[in-house]
Amino acid sequence: MYDSLFETSRNVKKERKRLRAMLPYHINVIDELHINENAHSRILTKLLQYKDAEGCYVILDSLVDYIKRRSNGGEFESLSFISPSITQEKGRVDLWVKDSKSHNALILENKIYDAPEQRKQLFNYIEKTRKCGYEDSNIYILYLTQDGYDPSAQSWGDNNTFNNYQSRYLALSFREDILYWLKFFVLPSLNEIDKYLSSAIIQYVDFLEGLFDVRQVEKSLNMSLQKFISDRLGLSSITEPDERYQSIDEAITGIDRLRNSLIELREQAFHDLLKLYSDKWKSDYKRPSSKFQICDDYSEYDETYLFGVKFICNDKPTHVVIGYDTDLYCQIFRDSSSKSKKLTPNTLSIYSLAKDLLKDETKDGFFIYQYFNRDFEAVYERFCKVVKAINKEI
Repeated sequence: MYDSLFETSRNVKKERKRLRAMLPYHINVIDELHINENAHSRILTKLLQYKDAEGCYVILDSLVDYIKRRSNGGEFESLSFISPSITQEKGRVDLWVKDSKSHNALILENKIYDAPEQRKQLFNYIEKTRKCGYEDSNIYILYLTQDGYDPSAQSWGDNNTFNNYQSRYLALSFREDILYWLKFFVLPSLNEIDKYLSSAIIQYVDFLEGLFDVRQVEKSLNMSLQKFISDRLGLSSITEPDERYQSIDEAITGIDRLRNSLIELREQAFHDLLKLYSDKWKSDYKRPSSKFQICDDYSEYDETYLFGVKFICNDKPTHVVIGYDTDLYCQIFRDSSSKSKKLTPNTLSIYSLAKDLLKDETKDGFFIYQYFNRDFEAVYERFCKVVKAINKEI
């Protein structure tokens, strides 16, 4: 069966490419940027941050209304925001909505491209939200995937957390929910004056339709592909509806199992690459001066740190590291053993420099990072650039 699915997949890819070449001209800016999951989170964050002339977060409010509708009420009926802070990748949470006035917090985890789960991922995000002063009863979780599947049990950390959050947790699909919400709830409600906002949403809606093969311009392509697939899998010759349904269902199950196995194999290969590159960095890296100490073992800090250097800034150990969770990142942080979090002028200079080269996370803890997907060359290049720039400042 798997051999047949592999062969069909290859043939469908070729046929799709042939058919797409025959389609009328169509351009979508987002298509041309080849965006990743973080980019989807940035787009959603920017949309939710929109305020109308009266200062109302109309798109965020619309999403909350949609969540309540899809969750059939329950504890989500208490979800509301007055003066929200809406952030992306702060604390490594994909999208975080926190409101000290309503005392509510919403964690949005984005898995549109099926990024692997981090260990105890949702549990860790809940813990971070608790540390921000929010009670469990006021923390809500929205889990976004292409098709609306749930996270694995390990993501919750333990059964108590899983059971405690089931009435404040909702899995939504980009295909069936986010696309539908944007197209039929958000777009019609916008003022014509907000032309840039409208055009941005139109582009994003069109992009999602392209991702899920439901663009109107591609309707003929999809019909041709369906016939092609039916012929290749022998479905066209099955006349009985129940037998045809059963065959299609078995094919989908087989594809899902095959896909899950391939994802596991991909993660194994990625971890092999992590070791290969971390060993290479430890062997090849030449520190720019004696001010830096190469650190090849960060197990006492974080097992996901692969490689880094340590330097002293205002008598405080500070590190630049390359690490990974689901993707690679470059990060600068001060040693947690440093008692004072106060930033002196010298430290502020380093902080400002790092903020220009990496994404700003937080000033108090001097914790700055930037993700580089799984591009080993790009993250190493930025690491070297950061260290070189800091060397000129200390």
